[in-house]
Amino acid sequence: MVTNTIVEEALIFATKKHKGQKRKGNGLPYIIHPMRVANVLLEVKESKNLNLLLTAVLCHDTVEDCGVSLKTIAKNLVMLLLV
Repeated sequence: MVTNTIVEEALIFATKKHKGQKRKGNGLPYIIHPMRVANVLLEVKESKNLNLLLTAVLCHDTVEDCGVSLKTIAKNLVMLLLV
């Protein structure tokens, strides 16, 4: 089961990976973008896998913009499922 703890860890993970990055155009810290996407998801999506979706949303740009592999995300986040 994907818990709130995993969502929190995903936010921490993504925040660390995006450290120092700014959004083009407005100069806000980059992590604001995945957090806003997560907020939209919370407003419009009903799912029994909502925490898993939130985890994916928070980490989605770490692969594209930070050079993080999916294997690294799995190692750091999915392993929490086994605890």
